[in-house]
Amino acid sequence: MTSIRQAIRPPPAFQCYASDWIAKEGYHFASATARGLLFSMMNHCWVSDSVPADPDRLARLLGLPVEEVVRALPTIAQFFAEEKSGRLCCPELASQKSKYLAQREERSRSGRKGAAALHRKQKNDSAQPWLSLTTLSRHPLRREELS
Repeated sequence: MTSIRQAIRPPPAFQCYASDWIAKEGYHFASATARGLLFSMMNHCWVSDSVPADPDRLARLLGLPVEEVVRALPTIAQFFAEEKSGRLCCPELASQKSKYLAQREERSRSGRKGAAALHRKQKNDSAQPWLSLTTLSRHPLRREELS
């Protein structure tokens, strides 16, 4: 089962409501450079869960000049939390991803449960030889199968 779970694609996207961002004072007063850095970091956090906290490594990862990262990072630092590993994560995105994965797992569990119930029903139907063609013909789906 573990290998199947590893083959499942990671969540493709995160929710980003423009009105929520515009309402955030930290975003509102940030420069265009800081806003670009913010969303670049968020995209990397969504894919990799975190980014380097070290400005030099972060700049190399994002393909930006170190000076721009150093200048803009204090403005957007409020949107990230430093982990024990020395990396930055975005708690808002971590929460979104966690909810998404939990919902996907619940849907998968429900699907497996429904498939098992259908399999049991089909097995029970085939195990009842007394079920005649007249009984089958009264069931609309089975009538079509007999045609």
